[in-house]
Amino acid sequence: MTLPAGGTSNAPETASLEAGQVTVRVPAGYCIDARSLRATGPRQFALLAQCDILRAGQVEGVSTLSFLTVTAVRSDDNTPLPTAQQLAAAFGPATIMRQTQRRGVLLVQLSDGGQKASRNATPVHWRGVMRVPGHTLGLAAYSTQGGAASDLDGRDLLLSLATNIRNAT
Repeated sequence: MTLPAGGTSNAPETASLEAGQVTVRVPAGYCIDARSLRATGPRQFALLAQCDILRAGQVEGVSTLSFLTVTAVRSDDNTPLPTAQQLAAAFGPATIMRQTQRRGVLLVQLSDGGQKASRNATPVHWRGVMRVPGHTLGLAAYSTQGGAASDLDGRDLLLSLATNIRNAT
C-alpha cells in the first residue's frame, strides 16, 4: 500500500490488488478506505471516499458525501465486456439515463439502485466496466444529494479513476 503524503495507513491513495497485477490509484481528493480493501481472492474490492472524511474517521455532519468502488475479477482478455443494457439489468431494474464509452471504458448512469449502496445515497448513480490485462473491473460512483458523484461529475470521476488505474497498472 502506498500512503499519501502526511496520511495514515487507513487512507492510502494507491493499493495493489491481485499481488500487484492491478493497481488502484484514486482521483484527486479521494483515498482508499483500507478497512474495505480485499486485495486477494476471486473478487477484489476497494472503496474510495473523500480523503478528509476518511482521515477524520467520521461522517457525522457531512452533507455531500460521494464514494467510488472498484471490483476486480480475473477474466480472459478476449471475453467481451458487458453492454450498457447488461449493466442496467444486473443492477436493476433501472433505466439507463446516460451512456458513455471512452478509452475502452463503458459508463452508464442508472436511474435506480444507488440507495442500495448506502441508505443516504441517491438512487441515481454511475456504473462502469473496463479491462486491464487479465482482469475485468467494475466501477461505481455514488453520492448523497448534491454530492460530487452526481450528474456528469460522477462520470468524470470514474473516467479519472479508470485512467489512473490503467496508467498505474
